[in-house]
Amino acid sequence: MLKRSTVFALILLAALIGLLFYLSRNKQQEETDTVIDMPPTTFLFDETNGQVEGLTITDASGKTVSVQRDSAGWRYEQPVSMEAEADFVEAAVSQVMSLRVLNSLEIPLATVGLNRPAFTITVRFDTAKEAILKIGDATPTQSGYYVLKENGEVVIVSKSGLDSLLKLFYNPPEPPTPTSQTDENLAATPTVMP
Repeated sequence: MLKRSTVFALILLAALIGLLFYLSRNKQQEETDTVIDMPPTTFLFDETNGQVEGLTITDASGKTVSVQRDSAGWRYEQPVSMEAEADFVEAAVSQVMSLRVLNSLEIPLATVGLNRPAFTITVRFDTAKEAILKIGDATPTQSGYYVLKENGEVVIVSKSGLDSLLKLFYNPPEPPTPTSQTDENLAATPTVMP
């Protein structure tokens, strides 16, 4: 019969062999794991374009909303000329510089709604640059819109960013309601009936 110390040594040896096997297997698995390189985030515009000074959004029917920055802040140029709510316009305009390009592709324009775009967006920068974007259909996954850039390149732009920008179009300003001027000091003139 084996002595206690021999049995203990065999159990310890088996445990060490098991640990060694486990560690070598783990190391092999780490070496076979692949690292996926994520492409850097690409934006439709970068800081070389300058600051947005004006923005015009026109839909397929011709309805237009246009804003322009002046020394006093933001002003609507269309559909009415009036001072704009600065926070609302800034929120929409800030989306221009954060429009993410999800993909670039070559595809017939009619296939993705760019032969008759739903929207045309004109962006004016303080560097005197101007960019015209034609917005087509939403992608089948609803994650973006097909956009035709001026250079003829078709890209897919993040839907959430473009939807935020289009809030400016869907919430146009309303002209101030004219108020009637009444003179409270006018006294009623009685009329005599014969």
